[in-house]
Amino acid sequence: MFLIIDTNVLFASFGKHSKVERLISGLRRKGTELLAPEFMYSELKALIPQINKYAELSTAETEETLLSLKKIIKEIPAVEYS
Repeated sequence: MFLIIDTNVLFASFGKHSKVERLISGLRRKGTELLAPEFMYSELKALIPQINKYAELSTAETEETLLSLKKIIKEIPAVEYS
């Protein structure tokens, strides 16, 4: 099984005690492949100041989390879904 994740879902996963983060972790444990459009990471990078404020994280913490997400969420090139 696979799940396509968008920017809004991942933004919400940064919150403290995030239900979205727990949901993503649970899906991964059950073997669900997580997919996202390739532009999602550039969108999230542009939102780093808002993420930092929302989640009370430093820029370094947010960037580290984004790198971790890139390891577990497969990017789908636009040519594959457009």
